[in-house]
Order: sequence, then C-alpha cells, then structure tokens
Amino acid sequence: MEIRNRKNTILSWLILLLGCGKAQAQLTLDWDIYGTSDWAYGAMEGTFSNIEASGIDLFVVVHGDVFKLGNDRPRIRPVDETRPNGEQFLQFGNFDFSRSGTDSISVSLSFYETGTTNPVSVASVSFQMIDVNESSEFNDRISFSGSPILSEVVVSQNRSLPEHDMSGALVQAWDGTGSVSADRVYETVLNDFEGAMQVEYGAVNSLSFTFDCGPGAPVNPAAQDIGIYDIAFTSFTPVPEPATVGVMLAGSFFFLFFVSITVLL
Repeated sequence: MEIRNRKNTILSWLILLLGCGKAQAQLTLDWDIYGTSDWAYGAMEGTFSNIEASGIDLFVVVHGDVFKLGNDRPRIRPVDETRPNGEQFLQFGNFDFSRSGTDSISVSLSFYETGTTNPVSVASVSFQMIDVNESSEFNDRISFSGSPILSEVVVSQNRSLPEHDMSGALVQAWDGTGSVSADRVYETVLNDFEGAMQVEYGAVNSLSFTFDCGPGAPVNPAAQDIGIYDIAFTSFTPVPEPATVGVMLAGSFFFLFFVSITVLL
C-alpha cells in the first residue's frame, strides 16, 4: 500500500511537471501605446512586436486597390476627434472608390513568434470594427475570412436602432433594401464608436478582411473609412529558449532519478 501511494504521488508530480508549459495568457494589442514611429501615415504594413512580452508579433499588411487610399491612410488615430488623447484605433480609408462593389482593399493579420516568420496559433481572438456606417454617398461593407462570430455593439442611444446587416462572415451598414433613413447605420462626424460591431474567432494563426462599398451607393462613392480597435487574444506561453529547455530536461532527469530511488526504498 505504501509503495502504491508513493507511485500515485510520483505520477501526480510528473503530470504537474509535464503540464507546466501549458499555461495560458490573456493578451491585448492596445493601439493606445503605438504611434507614427510604429505605423507611419500611409504605410501599407507594420509589425507590432512582442505584445505584452508574450514572444508574439502581429504583422499587419494592406493590399488590393491601395492607390485608392487617402495619402495619410492607413494611420493610428483617436476614435473620438474631440478627445485627441483618448482611445486610438488603426484606421483604413478615405477611399476614392470609383466603382461601387468593384474597388476594394484587403487587410491581413498574422501572428508570429517574435522576430521570425514562424506562425503562432492563438485562440479567442476578438476585436471591434468601428466606423462601419452608411451615408447617401457610400455604404461600408466588410467580408471576413473563415467563420467568425459577428455581433452588434451598441455604444449609445444613437445606435440602439437600426443594426448592421450581418450574414455569415459579411457585415454592411445597409442591405440596400427598405428605407435608407430608417434601416441604415448612419454616419457620425466625430465619434467612430457609433458604427462599431464585434468580431470573434476561435483558434487561428492569421485572419483577413476585405473592405469595399455595399449596395445602394452611387457609381462613384465618396471617401469612406473604417478601423480596427484593440485586439484581444489568448496564447499558450512561448516555447522556452534552448538553454532553458536543457535546464528543464536536466531537472526532470534528476527528479525522475530521485523518485525512482524513493520507490525502491
């Protein structure tokens, strides 16, 4: 009986030892800590390194009809222009689309081990797309890769109704039917949270979305913008450096040697 109890104790220690590298970390890429030194106005790609000392980078790249972007877009800027020191987001836009439903840009977000191009899988990725709205001159439409969960974000009474039109992985400010005055998420001038909606993914190492002009817009839509707010995700702790692995293995060997002697006593 005593030997069996010792074996059970040893097994419990081994499970604890082998599982110690499975801890999870809740992380957030917060745009508030970044500026033009991290993403210059008009840049088409950028890397946000070692997010919260996690050993994970986020690489963002914009492609497609990028010549339709305004000279200073993409850019990191305040959500509310009346509060220049408030919350920030990564904005894409001031598009000069010439053909509704034809011109578009795509944005790819990829997670890598810091300083490498080795993909890293993360889980529970979530963020808000903001400033997704409509006017008589444009209709914001976004199509996401994969199978995200899309949901409404109501910021104030101004956004209690109507809601975005969502179907599968596509969201738009208006579906092109009914009364545009009653059924659209209308444009606000200063606070871009008024056009917010939530995006959630499971386990991914990359994702992307395409932005264009939805139904009901004129043939030559006016300039329009959208943006991505702070990105939250869950990650397993990074793989230790080789020297650390060696120390762990050596420690494990001596631990197993010790418990083996203990069983024989």
